[in-house]
Amino acid sequence: MHLWDGLLLMETRRKIFFSSDLMLQFGEAGGKIIKSNWQEEVNQITPEQIPDPDKRAALQKTLSKLSPAFVATGHGPCLKLT
Repeated sequence: MHLWDGLLLMETRRKIFFSSDLMLQFGEAGGKIIKSNWQEEVNQITPEQIPDPDKRAALQKTLSKLSPAFVATGHGPCLKLT
């Protein structure tokens, strides 16, 4: 993420997770929506994104409790979750 204190937001009425740069896809995909799986996205958070293993694990545990239907990413395509 641009800032280690980056903001993550879950809008519960429409089930939209705003992921900042935590969940992103590379390549020519701006303005597109792709299908994905929430737990796979959570599991793919890397040490490059969150270097502290304890904080990464805590975040993944917290995120695993959410059930978004859509991820609004900071870069790349948005994710429609299955």
